[in-house]
Amino acid sequence: MKPLGPKDPERIGVYRLTYLLGSGGMGRVYLGRTRAGRKVAVKVIHALFAEDHEFRARFAREVEAARRVGGFHTAQVVDADPDAEEPWVVSAHISGPSLHEVVSQGGPLATPALRVLLAGLAEGLEAIHETGLAHRDLKPSNILLAQDGPRIIDFGVARLVEDTRITQTGMMLGTPAYMAPEQAKGEGTYSGAAADLFSLGTVTHFAATGTNPFQGATPMASLGRVITEKPQVSDDVQGALRDFIAGCWDREPDRRPSLKMLQDLVGEVDPEGSWPRYVDQTVDVIPRKKPFRGRTASDRGAFGVPFKDMRDRAEGLWDAMAMSMSFANYEGALEVSRERMHLYHLLGDDSRIPSQEISSAIRQHVDVLHDAGRRSELLTIIDRLPTPWDDDPMG
Repeated sequence: MKPLGPKDPERIGVYRLTYLLGSGGMGRVYLGRTRAGRKVAVKVIHALFAEDHEFRARFAREVEAARRVGGFHTAQVVDADPDAEEPWVVSAHISGPSLHEVVSQGGPLATPALRVLLAGLAEGLEAIHETGLAHRDLKPSNILLAQDGPRIIDFGVARLVEDTRITQTGMMLGTPAYMAPEQAKGEGTYSGAAADLFSLGTVTHFAATGTNPFQGATPMASLGRVITEKPQVSDDVQGALRDFIAGCWDREPDRRPSLKMLQDLVGEVDPEGSWPRYVDQTVDVIPRKKPFRGRTASDRGAFGVPFKDMRDRAEGLWDAMAMSMSFANYEGALEVSRERMHLYHLLGDDSRIPSQEISSAIRQHVDVLHDAGRRSELLTIIDRLPTPWDDDPMG
């Protein structure tokens, strides 16, 4: 996540952009906010594709189909403008790191978490395929690990790029190490759904072992492996899951296993007890350069902190506090709440925080601690619930 640059727009439609999440061959993805402050992901298509009228028409059709994708394991499309100078599509923002980040930093998933991942991916792809869409760029960085399970992002739109006949020297669309052979060869009639199954096998292997046997030193090397090689599944994967991955890597699309086979293999799962609590990486608040302890106009001027930055940070801290509580980090929630109260006090806007706002929000989670038998922690938290405008809210 990077700050907006001088060439990045401040708004797309009614959405205020706050950070650049990433960019690629198709366009740029921003973290944005609705007028009500909800986080969204805003994908802006490169003007190169927008110059093609057929692309715009297909884009509009695909977005309408994507809106119909249901299920709990995808990021819901909420808005789009295919007629804009640079077409854009907005989807719900999912809080959580990508599968790529989690495995790269922490190693392969444990078996219980792997089962939850696969069950979620099967349901998500099933919902996508039922609308007539295909993902065609399923990879670890397009799978976010939310608090209650995985979410598939960027579905449907990748298909549009591959169907478009626009090409550009040096630009490769899709991710070579996660492509299906028929996709890598550029065969125009290949089945996107079957290609998704090949990619699912590679994603499963990565999640279970931390490796991708198709990954080469360069994109062209990866393409060569995908097209010409059929690697062996790692010995770290055994039993029916090993057979499933091998089946996904079948060179003949019609012989690949179905999503139903994966669902039968995984069975029913319980994310409550098997899914780790991953930390959100996209809390878009104003960076804190130094503590705000002054309470007068002159003190604020001495810090050199504009009122707008202070207010933006205070409003953003509500998300940070809610996220801390959702991951049972009550100490962090208390600290954030104290800073938020102090910032509003500096701004002379005490009315923005009702006296019971913070306390009632944290108290909603107290019953959880009580049921879990964490009495000492419970008493500590109740004792430390902040009250408005102590002599020194920052402690």
